[in-house]
Amino acid sequence: MKTRSIWLGAALVSVFVAVAVGFVVMKRSDSSQGRPETVRIEKGDLILSIPATGVIEPRFSVEIKSKASGEISKILAEEGDAVEKGEVIIEIDPKIEKSGVRRAAADVMVAAAAVKKGEIFLEKARMAKTRQEKLHEKGLISDVEIEDGAHEAALREADLSLAQAEYLRAQEVLSEAEERLRETRVVSPLSGVILTLDVERGQLISSGMSSFSHGTPLAVVGDLSEVRIRAEVDETDAREAAVHQEALMPFDASPEKSYRGRVIRVAPLARTKNDLAVITLFLSIEGLVDPADDALSPQLRPGLSADVEVITQRLSGIHLLAREALHQQEGKWGVSVLAGEAVSFHEVVTGASDGERIEIKTDLPVGTQVVMGGRDASKAPSRGPDGVRP
Repeated sequence: MKTRSIWLGAALVSVFVAVAVGFVVMKRSDSSQGRPETVRIEKGDLILSIPATGVIEPRFSVEIKSKASGEISKILAEEGDAVEKGEVIIEIDPKIEKSGVRRAAADVMVAAAAVKKGEIFLEKARMAKTRQEKLHEKGLISDVEIEDGAHEAALREADLSLAQAEYLRAQEVLSEAEERLRETRVVSPLSGVILTLDVERGQLISSGMSSFSHGTPLAVVGDLSEVRIRAEVDETDAREAAVHQEALMPFDASPEKSYRGRVIRVAPLARTKNDLAVITLFLSIEGLVDPADDALSPQLRPGLSADVEVITQRLSGIHLLAREALHQQEGKWGVSVLAGEAVSFHEVVTGASDGERIEIKTDLPVGTQVVMGGRDASKAPSRGPDGVRP
């Protein structure tokens, strides 16, 4: 009996201890759950930017085509070669164009003979008309014969004008044929580097003057002493882009160095890409060319992609708060300020935001504790104009 009493007492003590421990744990849990997560209003700097994607390209580049047709007989340069303006880079077999020059020259001779013939016939008609006029004065021929003579002279004059026009046309054709013959020696239109070479020896090409095609592209030459970035921004961001704005441009091909640049031109016309309207920006790149040898950085070449951040605004010494701390109460945007154990709602005026932090213009001091996780925090503005409540 005594043993049962001891066991019963021990059991009651165990239950009491378990209940007490559970109560303490629950109090601690309730205390932890009741303490809200807060952030402080801080004083700092804010950089606003818009993203853009683009590629490096030469400031000046030319696609080369030839006015000549024929077979590529020689290729005197390769991709990557530096060339001077006027340097021959490709030769085309001149056989076809020489034949064209001979035919055009023959047509000029035929047209010249037609002009000479027309001049003789016109002179003859004018002499006949003069004789008829003298005979008419003496009453030896009728008025009809005088009219016929005048008509014949006018007709011969028209024939001569037509022959002269054909002669001028034949001369123009000959000039074009001679130009095509000269174009069988394809030269670089500028000093630079051959970026692409699009033909092979033995390939047949068509003239860029053909009415049936735009001609065969032969090569692209670019001046690499000055390159730029052609980038595209969404139409909603384009309104914030402007000439002279600074840009940050990291390149995957050169991760060890951060490049900077500036917007040098904003395209005036939007275009559609993947069913979205985009605006093209042109940006300079600083430090890309080594001033010691005037050479382009070997890691960065035309055609490489670039992820650009165009800085639209820099704000210094402003009051900043995590954007997620904003929420609505009774239709007003504000924050829940924690003072001791009390939480009170304060309506705020916001400024600019970079998507994570937002400028607070309301007179709340630095260090103010603000409760996180307002029920409307996800709807807080990512970028707002100065002095406008979100």
